[in-house]
Amino acid sequence: MDEWRPTPAHARAVVASFALCSLAVLARRPDLLVLGAPFLVAALLGTARRPTTSPTVGQRLAHHVLQEGDTTTWHVEVDDTDGDADTVAAVLDVPVWVDRGKVMGRGVADLDDDHQAHLALPVRPTRWGRRRLGPALVVATSPWGAFRSVLRRTDSDQPTM
Repeated sequence: MDEWRPTPAHARAVVASFALCSLAVLARRPDLLVLGAPFLVAALLGTARRPTTSPTVGQRLAHHVLQEGDTTTWHVEVDDTDGDADTVAAVLDVPVWVDRGKVMGRGVADLDDDHQAHLALPVRPTRWGRRRLGPALVVATSPWGAFRSVLRRTDSDQPTM
């Protein structure tokens, strides 16, 4: 996975806490400090839990040979040995020849006590022939939603069915 980067929510918490707390001190307004304190706490806790290593991601396709209209499953396994990640989301870019139902090719999972997550995403082609899946996007977020690590798989390393 790529390096961990701050999320827009974390950036907003940092900016809001700095602005409100600074304005509270300069204007001698304790009410603004009360408003800025929750943002400051969220920003500090998110920064304190900043991840150091990215999780490893594996993927596989359950069936490589399908008949037209059959459904298979795209499995995504995420292993975070350091326990830095909290939630994992995966989205498979669904081409025209794949059924675009509401849950096809996307899912979210929390990491369990062993710091692992498994997502099983249904995939149903609507035409026969050899097809490549992808690209896929796998995103891991840290606790407090302060940082995220994004992996975009390219077409060349996607499974074929």
